Amino acid sequence: MSDTIHSFFKENQTVKAEEINLKKPLYFDCGQCGECCSSWNIPIEAAKAKYLLQQRWVQERLESFGRTLEPLPEQAGLYRIPLTSANTCVFLADDKRCLVEANEGLSYKPHECRRFPFATVRLPETAASKPLAYETSAACKHISEKLLLAFEPIQPKPSDLSVQLDENEHLLLSQCPTSVFIQGWKKATWPETEAWRQEIKAYFMDASLSPSQALWKAFKRQTNKILPQNASKAFLFPWKEKLLAIAFLRKPYRTYSLVQLLMDKKYEDRRIFGVPVSLKNRDRVRWDTNENTRVKAYLYNVLCRRVPLIHGQSLLSLWAMAVCAYVLVRWHAITLASLRVSELNHIDSTSVCSEDVSSAIRLTERYYTGHQPRFMRWFCQRWQGELLAHCLLL
Repeated sequence: MSDTIHSFFKENQTVKAEEINLKKPLYFDCGQCGECCSSWNIPIEAAKAKYLLQQRWVQERLESFGRTLEPLPEQAGLYRIPLTSANTCVFLADDKRCLVEANEGLSYKPHECRRFPFATVRLPETAASKPLAYETSAACKHISEKLLLAFEPIQPKPSDLSVQLDENEHLLLSQCPTSVFIQGWKKATWPETEAWRQEIKAYFMDASLSPSQALWKAFKRQTNKILPQNASKAFLFPWKEKLLAIAFLRKPYRTYSLVQLLMDKKYEDRRIFGVPVSLKNRDRVRWDTNENTRVKAYLYNVLCRRVPLIHGQSLLSLWAMAVCAYVLVRWHAITLASLRVSELNHIDSTSVCSEDVSSAIRLTERYYTGHQPRFMRWFCQRWQGELLAHCLLL
């Protein structure tokens, strides 16, 4: 590693690597809202799927909805649990209980369900204190509405830790690398990247900084570049935000739909909003700066993720992913708020509220930065993420 990059991590460093995992964690407690059991097809291991298909109650339930468990062609050894017409898991009861767990026991639940909202990663042997770390998904309602705001590590309750190390331990991700890419071929050691995350936390907790300003300062600290003082103001022009949102929005892949989206006319993905959404009232929505704290907490959560780095993503590409997450959260929050304008035509305008932002975070996490592999695969090709980062800075 060059002296310049080495000095970037060492200069004014206030957090020691061995102190990073000693922060008091928050413990997650499921509220059984059932939201994580909707809008996406949950994968289940083949052995569990075949067992369930032999159970009479499963056969009757699937038949009543006209559904079945089918193998995932793109992922060997996994089946897909179908959704009902109400867009919920076929095994979700009306009282939000999981019928698989209720009838067959915890061991027959899909591994994806057992570990949600966590992903377990193995830390390098050089990392002090704990051998495992837990990435958290903001697609969980409890996390997006409350726990993110603490800016502290979130962990499973001690009684739930065995879920992370069950018989499907082979599904755990590979051990984190001892060094990661910063950008290009420049690398930093794992403890140095952990220290960087602790340093940039102050930017995202600073109430005087907007989300884009916090991202900009994190970028400067990451790259150690001397950049124009007014550059942060020109970092995300409105036209850049619009093009970036359209590039990643889940849309029907038809030219007419794309034209409607470009013209701010209509958004047609029924899986997200249930019905086609008119975009004509978006310009009547004001962004409430009080909601910046929640957005910044989510962006910091994205920048703290180790999973993309395990796949070879660079810190710069991770930063670009956080920028896209910010743009998508803003787009969805403003669109959700605009629906109130449509319902209440007598009001001239409205502002986004905490519920809009929390829902927008969960939508972004569910379809882009978390469960949806298309988005993740794009950014895990770090050269694409780095190219996007440089385009954002032009």
